[in-house]
Amino acid sequence: MNKDEIIAQQAEQIAKLESLLEAALARIAELEAQLKANSRTSSRPPSSDGLKKAPAFPRKKGGKKGGQSGHKGKTLEMVAPSAADRHIVHPVAEQTCSCGQSLESTVPSISLERRQVFDLPPKLLQIEEHRLEVKHCPCCGEQHTGSFP
Repeated sequence: MNKDEIIAQQAEQIAKLESLLEAALARIAELEAQLKANSRTSSRPPSSDGLKKAPAFPRKKGGKKGGQSGHKGKTLEMVAPSAADRHIVHPVAEQTCSCGQSLESTVPSISLERRQVFDLPPKLLQIEEHRLEVKHCPCCGEQHTGSFP
């Protein structure tokens, strides 16, 4: 064998090996796709998933529950005292000061501490259901039905 024949034989062998490699890589990709497929990602039935159990609790994904740090909070604003529907004054429970002085004749100071409660009105929607009475004549069996108003 001369040099040119050896080179030609090696080139032929390289071409065969390259085609085998391409076929093997395609088969590997096909098998990997089959491994990734389950009843959630394909039309396969759940019974084909095998005995592997799903995790009991989903994995946490980062942030904490609730308002995140740096988030500007919002609270319910108080309305003007004149906008309130009712004003309820809660008197001082103690009638004597800790020093012994009576508070009965003392006039309350002007600066009152205020809190407001926002309540929804009672249910205004009333639902009526109308039902028709149906009677059958015991003699002839004719059906008689009431009428809607």
